[in-house]
Amino acid sequence: MTDEENEEGGVTPPAAPNSFHSHNETTYRDVVADRTGDLLRESVAVAREFRKPDVVGVIEPDTKVSSLVVIKPDGSVDQLSPSVFDAYRGAPKRMTGVAKMTRLESFIDHVNRFKQSRSALFAVEEKASLYAIFDYNSVNDATGDPLPAFGGHRVAYDFPLSEEWKAWNVDNGRKMDLGQFAEFLEDRIVDVDTVDLDDLNTDMQRFIGVTEGKIGTPTKLVELSRGLRINEESTVTDIRNISSGEGQISFSSEHSDSAGAPLSIPTVFVICIPVFARSTDFYRLVCRLRYRKSLAGVTFWYEIWRADRVFDVAFTEAIEAARDQTGLPLFIGTHEVRV
Repeated sequence: MTDEENEEGGVTPPAAPNSFHSHNETTYRDVVADRTGDLLRESVAVAREFRKPDVVGVIEPDTKVSSLVVIKPDGSVDQLSPSVFDAYRGAPKRMTGVAKMTRLESFIDHVNRFKQSRSALFAVEEKASLYAIFDYNSVNDATGDPLPAFGGHRVAYDFPLSEEWKAWNVDNGRKMDLGQFAEFLEDRIVDVDTVDLDDLNTDMQRFIGVTEGKIGTPTKLVELSRGLRINEESTVTDIRNISSGEGQISFSSEHSDSAGAPLSIPTVFVICIPVFARSTDFYRLVCRLRYRKSLAGVTFWYEIWRADRVFDVAFTEAIEAARDQTGLPLFIGTHEVRV
């Protein structure tokens, strides 16, 4: 029987250490055990946080197109953009982006360079703009089924207004005194057209006929502007209508170079200007000449008749020319907005 075995066959427990040593040893073991658990939990958390994302390949079930995705440590999935490989390609996989042309001729040439059978033109009337989508949606000729496309390759053209169009429209309806109106006529006299009633379209003829208008020529308007300048500081003595459809203004003046003779004023005049900048197409517009006597003198202004119709005609003719010269279908409006 060894020293560890007692008479009853059991094991004799070791001698108990002194109480001081036993108390400290137990406390140390408990503390170490508890701290080990904390360290393990912290290690797992750090490992999860710094775990590297996985890049895997997935296959789209319908088209069987493969793609790379990134599985992040939190389990979320992001698509790996094909652009990350562009630096290694000899050319991009597809053409994307929007080219901006500043002349309609260049727009047409650009479209003819890159157009496909599926390409299409879109015209936006509110913005006076035109654009082409080269990779637009199409249909299967055999089945008639739609063939969707990305629509990411485009060219756009914004129609710029001509300086003449802007000048006449900005002062349309603005009241001017004698000097201001005379100066305006002198500045814009080159835009005034010499026409007879028969030279105008049916709508313009009807309008002038109904209003009993008298068309003023450029020469007549120059005479009017000079007469207004001579009598700028004069007192208006008479304004009346005469049987010819014109008006007359008489002045009493203290100026030695003013004869004080009545000035004949036409009721309408015609301007011929381009609607869009750098355009070779000019359009006629009828302007009503208005004036009013007040205690302060005579106020002049003009009103352009149906400028919106002329703009619509000019825009329509321009976009139809683009359609004819490119051979592409033309749609008035905008393409689908992806949702």
